Amino acid sequence: MILAVLIIFVIDFFDNTIKSAEELTKKYEKPILGEIEEIKSNSDGRKITKKADKNRNTQKRPVMLEKNISFNVIEGYKSMRTNILFSLSTSENKIFVVSSANPDEGKSTTVVNIAVTLAQGNYKVLLCDGDLRKPVQSNIFGLKNKIGLSSLLSKMAEIDECIQNTDIENLDVLPSGEIPPNPSELLGSTRMEEIMKQLSKRYDYIIIDTPPINMVSDALNLSKFVAGVMIVVKYGSTTFGDIQNVINKIQLADMKNLGFIINNIKVNHKIGYYGKYNKYRYDYGYIDTEINAEDSKL
Repeated sequence: MILAVLIIFVIDFFDNTIKSAEELTKKYEKPILGEIEEIKSNSDGRKITKKADKNRNTQKRPVMLEKNISFNVIEGYKSMRTNILFSLSTSENKIFVVSSANPDEGKSTTVVNIAVTLAQGNYKVLLCDGDLRKPVQSNIFGLKNKIGLSSLLSKMAEIDECIQNTDIENLDVLPSGEIPPNPSELLGSTRMEEIMKQLSKRYDYIIIDTPPINMVSDALNLSKFVAGVMIVVKYGSTTFGDIQNVINKIQLADMKNLGFIINNIKVNHKIGYYGKYNKYRYDYGYIDTEINAEDSKL
């Protein structure tokens, strides 16, 4: 028993992964914009739209539109929406980047859910797939990806040809388009800035999904014309070393860090405010399968 305790202590001592919202906030003096519980996908693999259901090649990603999404997740994204609105309230620029330190940290799924939540708040939203290396947003929404952002940047198409509507009211998607040989240069071009300025006249918020910052510099090239970047952190996976590398690169690029989003929080390892939700859910008559019509659309 003593040996087991010692082993657990040693493992915990050397575990540098992020498991505390308070420690993350204190260390980097940036707000936690959202704390999202682990999302479990439906067994039947439902997608975000009816179009996606017809596309067998569509990636099976858990999204807010699944009918069995838990109360905690819905409230987590609603709270995040409020925090994002406050975070951008003093900025005239409503274009922001969502990125992460490393791949497979739930960044693109988080981007989708933020876009859906903002759109359901009656804001006109454009989700721009700025990952010109491994794009996924067209798959998630079941959209064609022959033309998109790369087509605009290379002047091979017009804006109205590239933007696609979704089944979600107030939400449009600008897919990545064909993968170009020089994604970083295209994203940092004056052409990209011009396109974003034009689109900002049509939309209340523009969200740009980009590759992980510790992998490539694509997100940092957008620093001149975005309000800032929100960093997705995977609970129990992303390390403080990973985040420090991201912070160093953001500062070098003179880009504003708007805050952190912690996702994939295990149910039995709640951090922050999740412990309160279970109490609220039962005090007010909520259970996971009894969500009102509006929330079920999330």
